[in-house]
This record gives sequence, structure tokens and C-alpha cells, in this order.
Amino acid sequence: MTVSQNEYIEKIVQEIINNLSPKILNLPRDELVGIEDRLQDLGNILRFDLRNDVRVVGISGMGGIGKTTLARALYERICHQYNHRCFIDDVSKIFVDSRSLGLQKQLVSQTLNEKNVEIWNVIEGTCLVQSKLKNAKALIVFDNVDEVQQLRIFSGNRDNLLRECLGGGSRIIIVSRDEHIY
Repeated sequence: MTVSQNEYIEKIVQEIINNLSPKILNLPRDELVGIEDRLQDLGNILRFDLRNDVRVVGISGMGGIGKTTLARALYERICHQYNHRCFIDDVSKIFVDSRSLGLQKQLVSQTLNEKNVEIWNVIEGTCLVQSKLKNAKALIVFDNVDEVQQLRIFSGNRDNLLRECLGGGSRIIIVSRDEHIY
């Protein structure tokens, strides 16, 4: 079965739209009351004007106050500005299920937009991230982090590999109930 030229063009156009335009949260407007001010505050902390810096920022607080919603709203608003991006939902669950290797696979798979990433051990994952994301401008969100160890997915350091490996303008956001995580 062959794909018609129109279907092929439509697929390309849709992919371009998905990559270039900011996504809109699928939440009713009344559930996002006050989010614009918080998005602006978070943007000020992330200092997007510092194009050569790699910044790591944490969002913390008790459950149910909108940490993930805030991170997701910002991510969807700015992700189109990054060639490499990922929003890793429920880091805690991934870590319980498959430890650091699972987090590495998720990170590499999403940031490089590759399916079925084969990483057999943490050292291989570290080398892969270093080689593939070397000097890349990336946006990475780790959501629901509940242990410092979950951020030590590369050679025992929390974010040093990512901070040193990624290029200027990169931003890493860590969402947790525990402010001591980052």
C-alpha cells in the first residue's frame, strides 16, 4: 500500500506544526487561575536571557499545589525552542521499576526522539548522553523526583554531567515535594 502525495505532505505539515508551535494544556481555563504570574516568575528564575548558561531549577512544595501543572505549562509553551527536549513524568516510578538505566533510556529516547533505545548499563548510557547531547541546547524536566539518588543517573552526580554536557541555553527543571532534592 502506498501513501498518496497529499497524505505525505499533510503528515510533514503536521509534524512541522507540532515541532514549531507551542502546545496548549488540555485543562479548562478556570483550573489555571493565576498560572501566568507563576509562569513569568519561573521564567525569571530560569533566566532565558542568559544564552550561554545551563541552569538547573527546582519546583517544590506539598502535593496538589500545581507544581507539575506549572512545569508542564512552561514546557509546552517553550519546548518548540529546543531541538532536544523531554518531560519525564513520574521519575520516582521509573526509578522503582528500572533504576537509573530506565531513566537514562527515557532521557535519551525523548531528547533524541528515538524509539527502542538500547542501553545495557549505566556507563554505556552516560557515554551515549555525552556523545549525543554534547553542547546541545536542551530542555529537560524531571517530574515527581522523591530521592536524590534518582537524579544521580550519571556517574553518581546529580546534574553535573548534564550541566557539563549540554550546551548554552539549556534548562533542567526538577519537580519534587522535597526542596532538599536539588
